[in-house]
Amino acid sequence: MVASLWKIPDLATRRLVERFYHNLWEKKMPRLEALREAQIWLLHHPGQLRGLDLIDKTQPPKQSPPFYWAAFVLSGDWR
Repeated sequence: MVASLWKIPDLATRRLVERFYHNLWEKKMPRLEALREAQIWLLHHPGQLRGLDLIDKTQPPKQSPPFYWAAFVLSGDWR
């Protein structure tokens, strides 16, 4: 099960979970690796969070703040 440790906006959750399942089902990655790659992808693609309240609105961010991707963890037997 993928869970979040705090409340995350729906758009950020959607983008991360879509990428996670893409990695898991289409790329056949192990669960832990699929989640890690999804988090790194969201970190480096802040444009995927367009419309959310990012920290600095004067310049487009180079990375997504950890608030949007770091809360997600795997629970259960994820091996």
